[in-house]
Amino acid sequence: MGDLLFGALKMHFDYYQFRKAHDINAHKLKEIRSFADSTKASLKREAGKEILIDDDDTLIMIDLNTLQKANSNAQNVEGP
Repeated sequence: MGDLLFGALKMHFDYYQFRKAHDINAHKLKEIRSFADSTKASLKREAGKEILIDDDDTLIMIDLNTLQKANSNAQNVEGP
């Protein structure tokens, strides 16, 4: 029981030390949480899509069914 309490207190202390070291005040914390919530919402809207990154770091959204068909077609093609 003592180890569990010690671990919880250490985790709590480390959390506040991290916030202090990176200058994350209550306002910034609200912004971070708001950004995380909006990101989760956008990911839910994009469910069923595969996210790929192009060579120039451009995000490419591809429907999973299209990607699976392309993979199966590529596997069915015989090499020279």
